[in-house]
Amino acid sequence: MANLPRLSLDNYFTPVNARISNSKVSDYLASKEYFYKKHIDHTLVEESTDSLTLGKMVDVALTAGTTEAIESEWEVKVLKKDDPEAFERQKSLDSDCLVSAGLMEKTKEMAQTIIDSDFYQEDQKKKPVVQLPLEADLEGMAICGIPDQFFFEERPGNVLQITITDWKTSAPSDCQSPERWLWKIREYGYDRQLANYQYLIQKNLNQLYPRFPGKEIRWVLRHAVIESQKDGRYRVHLYIIDPSVIAESYFEFRRVVKEIAENLKVGKSAFVDKSESWKDA
Repeated sequence: MANLPRLSLDNYFTPVNARISNSKVSDYLASKEYFYKKHIDHTLVEESTDSLTLGKMVDVALTAGTTEAIESEWEVKVLKKDDPEAFERQKSLDSDCLVSAGLMEKTKEMAQTIIDSDFYQEDQKKKPVVQLPLEADLEGMAICGIPDQFFFEERPGNVLQITITDWKTSAPSDCQSPERWLWKIREYGYDRQLANYQYLIQKNLNQLYPRFPGKEIRWVLRHAVIESQKDGRYRVHLYIIDPSVIAESYFEFRRVVKEIAENLKVGKSAFVDKSESWKDA
């Protein structure tokens, strides 16, 4: 993992970035063989899905504070019969940059719902750091993450409060109650994701907030979830995550990173999925 290129938004999701992120940890937990093929020897290349593209598009809009930013990176795919000139031009574009008209419209509506909300406007007044790639060392491995948004506030009693907000899109079934969302967090590893962000910000605090030495650090960890409703409307749910949930998740993240580091020393033979047996049932 030595001599890695400087981390940026441009290379974060490319094979050049060999650092370990929470999404890579999730892939490893799902299948060691899958992880190795996708992230180590890069023999497995997956096509982007509409749900992944939607999430990226929403992130771009919320980072810029306007849905117009979406069209600077994506455009609606056209048919030859509708616009022959645009059809020919789009042949030279990356297919991931072309989306359906329906997806473009849906994404803009979702992003605008958040941008128009009181909580989003209040957060912007606190001058948040948005979509900043961060990296650090953990268990001898380079790790990374891109928090959607975080900001610093000095509180009475020599306290520095650090608030991390992660934006999510979800279905109505996931937002029926705080307990249901907590289940979703654990199922999809969103708890590990917040734990990783917390660790990365802590490790980079000297650069991010030079005035922090001597202050007590207080963390506020949040999810802002945009729900797609059946009638075509969108609703925002806000959750503040219990720090104890994240504390447990940090140790899981650290354990997996350490295991990956040890397996990389062995090589491909260490990345083999265990065969299931009734003895383990």
